[in-house]
Amino acid sequence: MNRERFMKELERLLGSLPQDERQEAIQFYNDYFDDAGPENEARVIKELGSPWQVAQTILDGSGESGEYTEQGYKDIRSGKFQEMPAVT
Repeated sequence: MNRERFMKELERLLGSLPQDERQEAIQFYNDYFDDAGPENEARVIKELGSPWQVAQTILDGSGESGEYTEQGYKDIRSGKFQEMPAVT
């Protein structure tokens, strides 16, 4: 799997979210890939897991209770946090 396929699948899986929330999530992960650089694409995909896993984390914490930070996605209600792997 490559970045383009990962992102298309993630966007499809997030189809039930309101458009603004879906776009925020997609932008967050696109920025993460950009920060890592093309040479680290495969490593980032491995660290993130499948698009389904990422989507489940987002959907489980969707709505007004979640926020994206530079470190990852945090569900304010439950305190669940999906940490982003460090980019080196």
